Amino acid sequence: MEFNATFLVTVISFLLFMEIMNLIFYTPLKKIGEQRDAMISKNYADAQKIDNEAQEIIDDRDKKFDEAMQNANKVMNDKINEANFNYQKEMSEIKDKSFRKMVEIKKELTENEKEVTDALVPEIDNISESIVSKILKGGSNG
Repeated sequence: MEFNATFLVTVISFLLFMEIMNLIFYTPLKKIGEQRDAMISKNYADAQKIDNEAQEIIDDRDKKFDEAMQNANKVMNDKINEANFNYQKEMSEIKDKSFRKMVEIKKELTENEKEVTDALVPEIDNISESIVSKILKGGSNG
């Protein structure tokens, strides 16, 4: 192969063509690629930031939900305990009242029994005297 001036001009033309192509075509494409990479990196960083913020919000929500559930359970248990206490108190009062009423009724019945017994004793005495006298009269006739 021969190296002559044509070859040299062709090589210089090719290098000049490559430099022109680099300035006109490759450099803007490279710039666009770098801008695109920068935009992708920025968007990825923003997405990561938003994802982290969303996770923090979710964690905060879960924490608040757990606290609310604990508070609700505490309030519910307090109300149940209060209701049980009130129930026991009411039942105790009702039992005491019923016991006092029963004692009062027993007392009244005892008093009524005594009154009835006291009222019937003279009657019983009269009836027994009448029976005795009838028996004695009947025994002397027979």
